[in-house]
Order: sequence, then C-alpha cells, then structure tokens
Amino acid sequence: AIRSEGLTATPAFSITNTSATVTASGQVETSLLKVLQVPHISVASRAKAVKAFEGPPPCILALNRSVDKALILTGGAQYVAEGCVLHSNSSSSLSLVVDNNAAVQAGGYCAAGKASVPTNLTPPARSYCEPLDDPFRNLPAPLASTCIATNMEVAPKQIVTLDPGTYCGGLTIKGTATLNPGVYIISGLLTVSSQATIKGAGVMFYLTGASAGFTLQAGATIDLSAATSGQYGGILFFQDRLANPGFVNLFAGNSDTKVFGSIYAPTQKVRVAGTSGVNQDVPFLPIIADQI
Repeated sequence: AIRSEGLTATPAFSITNTSATVTASGQVETSLLKVLQVPHISVASRAKAVKAFEGPPPCILALNRSVDKALILTGGAQYVAEGCVLHSNSSSSLSLVVDNNAAVQAGGYCAAGKASVPTNLTPPARSYCEPLDDPFRNLPAPLASTCIATNMEVAPKQIVTLDPGTYCGGLTIKGTATLNPGVYIISGLLTVSSQATIKGAGVMFYLTGASAGFTLQAGATIDLSAATSGQYGGILFFQDRLANPGFVNLFAGNSDTKVFGSIYAPTQKVRVAGTSGVNQDVPFLPIIADQI
C-alpha cells in the first residue's frame, strides 16, 4: 500500500512478457475545499515499463499479430540479410519459424510471440519482443487516373515500352516490356510469366482492385528498381491496404532476377521462392507484409 498525508492507495500490477504496468488510485483529504462541501479529491497514477532491444532495422517484417508462422523460412531456403533483422509481430507460440533445412544469416531474429529456430542460429533468436509499427502506415496511396489500358497483355515475342498510369483489369507480361519511370497503378493482378522479360528503373507498382496482387513466375527475366527519392522512394510494390486481403503474392526468382526496392503488402501474404541464384542479384529487398 502507498501512504502519504491524507492518502491511502493500493497499487495494481499487470505483468506480461514484454511490459510491466503499475496503477494506483485513491482519495486525498482536502483542507480549504471542505468549506465548499468537497471533503476528498480523487487522484490516480499509472507507469509502464516496456522491454525494448536496440538493434538494426527489420529487413523482413510480418505484421500479423496472431497467426502461427507469420514469418517462416522453410525447405531449402537460403537467406542472407546483412545488417538487418527478421521480425514477426505475431504473439503466437510459433510466431517466427526457421526450419533445420533453411540456411539463414541475418543481423538478428525477433518474435513478439515465440521463435522456433535451430539452436545453432547466430545470433540467437529473441522471443517476446515488442511488436513493431508498420513503417509505411502513414504513406498515402497514389491517386488512380483514367485507364490508359484495360486487360492489357503483352503477348509472347511482343516487344513494348509502357508508360506509367492506371492499368485497369490487370497487366500480364508474357513478352518483353520496358517500363518508363513512374507509378504504375494496376487495378487487378500483375502477372509476369515464366518466359517474360520486364525491365524498368525508377518504377513503383500500386496494386489495387478486387484482385489486387502480383505473381512473378520463375524463369522470367526481371530487372526492376524503385525510385531513389521522392514520396515513394525505395518502394517497388505497394498493395492497397483495403484490396484483396489474404491474397498470396508470389515472387519466384532465378539467376536472371535483379530487383531493388521494398515489397509492401500490409494485408496480404508474400511467398518468396525460386531456383538457385536468386539471392545473388537482390541487393535491396525489404519485405513488409501481413505474413511472409
């Protein structure tokens, strides 16, 4: 109990894996206010201490707060991320999972729930970390304009140059497409087939509409980079937060894959797969999604 002149209060404690909160309330006996028929004044206090770890920023961030395996590296996955961490916001007992067949190297591993990883992983994974805020949560969506194409498909052996703008009904690349710099608003699914070639510097894809998402198939030749400045600098894929939640985006690369930019799918899943060599030409590929 807390006792002071004219005050008695019993504090209440709330302890979790990531924080400790102390609250106390009571009434203080008044002096001059008694003549106004106010014998007591209610007072309260609250203090919270949160466990925090200083460290590098996330290179992969799973935003979902509850599901099992919000962030999982499995099969023959090989992942190297220098100077950044893998972080899962899920409170699940299987929040972040790295199986024994995956070869993973990063600056750290952190889970809001529990991490299930090989015992020889270095540095050791941390469980019960504080969830991280979505770093792009306040980024405004680009505004759609009049459709410059509807249900557009670049056919096999066709060679085209595309301009930024709004593509209604999705965009499918089966041939060769060179993209001029700018924002490509895709109302529908962006599909790059296994025999396609797509190239563009200073571009961003904003994925919206009922079937919003992207599928980049293994075998495609991909050379894409985000703008290096401006409002959307560093972002290559940006999913409309309200469009097609739960969709599984596929990034299937190979040795002909060259990408530079973030994948941001806050209410969708991102699956990264591919043939050997996909890692060698991906110098900057942060992934922030509901699940990875």
